[in-house]
Amino acid sequence: MGLYRKSEIWKLYDDATKFALILSYYNLKLSLRSCFTFCAIFPKDFVMVKEDLIHLWMANGFISSRGNLEVEHVGNDVWNELYQRSFFEEIKAHGKGNVTFKMHDIFHDIASSIMGEQCLALETASLTHLSKRVHHIKCLNVDVHFKNNLILFKRVESLRTVLNVYPPKSNLSVFPSITPLRVLSSNCTQLSALKNFIHLRYLELYDSTIETLPESICSLRKLQTLKLDHCSRLISLPKQLTQLQDLRHLMIRWCRALRATPFNIGGLTHLRTLSTFIVGSKARFGLAELHNLQLGGKLHIKCLENVSNERDAREANLIGKKELSHLYLSWGGDANSQGSGTGAEKVLEALEPRKGLKYFGMEGYKGVKIPNWMRNTSILEGLVDVILYKCINCDQLPALGVTKKAFPSLKKMTLLDFPNLERVLKAEGVEMLSQLSDLTIRGISNLAFPALPSVDTFYASCKIEDSNNDGASFLRGIAGSMHNLKKLYIENFYKLKVLPNELNSLSSLQEP
Repeated sequence: MGLYRKSEIWKLYDDATKFALILSYYNLKLSLRSCFTFCAIFPKDFVMVKEDLIHLWMANGFISSRGNLEVEHVGNDVWNELYQRSFFEEIKAHGKGNVTFKMHDIFHDIASSIMGEQCLALETASLTHLSKRVHHIKCLNVDVHFKNNLILFKRVESLRTVLNVYPPKSNLSVFPSITPLRVLSSNCTQLSALKNFIHLRYLELYDSTIETLPESICSLRKLQTLKLDHCSRLISLPKQLTQLQDLRHLMIRWCRALRATPFNIGGLTHLRTLSTFIVGSKARFGLAELHNLQLGGKLHIKCLENVSNERDAREANLIGKKELSHLYLSWGGDANSQGSGTGAEKVLEALEPRKGLKYFGMEGYKGVKIPNWMRNTSILEGLVDVILYKCINCDQLPALGVTKKAFPSLKKMTLLDFPNLERVLKAEGVEMLSQLSDLTIRGISNLAFPALPSVDTFYASCKIEDSNNDGASFLRGIAGSMHNLKKLYIENFYKLKVLPNELNSLSSLQEP
């Protein structure tokens, strides 16, 4: 940076400690400086998501692959170095795999001073003028007044990043017809102008009422990241989505109306994240599409009732996906014969994942037996969180491992709507769930608990239709197996008149 910028920062921070922090910026490699200063697009005290930030760095060309190291891994290394140098703070790892953090206020001031008008986090009242030098904007506290000022965007031809923009009438015509925009995050529904955004690498649509993602999106040949979040009316994606050969991350969250994954999704050979895959019954919509994709992160496979046999299930090649950390498998309510009983058991057995999962979930499984690979602690030894939901035919969970410690990393377990579950089998000489601290159980009124001394938080809920059980014996079981319980939450035990005396033995129990 020029001397003027340096002297400006010097005036702001003239004591020895702050000066050392400024020098730490100038000691960064040039390749890291732009990644750091870009964070000025977020306001002070803003909670950033590590994965999202890396995708934004990618889109703006701040990072790229290096040798055999893929661009996401380079981004992870950059983030780690900035963290190790104390540019980031308040790091938190959340149950669903997200890592969040903040930037120290002093470093935020430094980044903002260096970027000047090039990088802005704007309150609506501030949007009366935009410098032609602005490259990156995050819009805050959007209101009607702000929407009327969006014409200012049309005059700025240097924009690279626009986050959280709500254009009037949900129309992208507020931007120049030919724009160098690389990142757009919006709730737009009128997307016809997208065909002009030929440099776009990152597109996020959230809270949009759009029903169909238009085919014109397939003209964005440089698109790397496509995020669809809480688009509750979205039914379909473009048929020709595989034209986006640079696409690396297709992330779909809370788009419950979506009916199908695009045809031949396996043709997107650079895809590294596919958060949701909906199994179809026709050719090029099945699990074989996943076979050669090097997927990592989170994967939810839906509509497994459409898988006809175990051979087709094995085609998913989950055991070959070494970067996969979160796996959720679900069967729909209208399961055909293949989704029921022994058919589901064979399919699930064939969906064995690779070692390294941190989170596993399963919903709507209609088999009786849990697969053999769930007994194998070498596969699931790193598991931190598990949720099993609506496994209506299971009457027992298998022996949790065959070594001295079963699932030694598991901290959270959620069991919902297992009406027939009565016990967890225990292998002789195995220490069970030694790190389990958070347990949630609903709709399982007859479960006999093993000893779980590490559990300190327990949520228990009785299903309303379970009218023949007052829950007293269930609660006595809690007292007998979870001696160190600190927090106990119970709900919907409508027939329970008095809490069992055995709960008085829980000496560590805290008042709410």
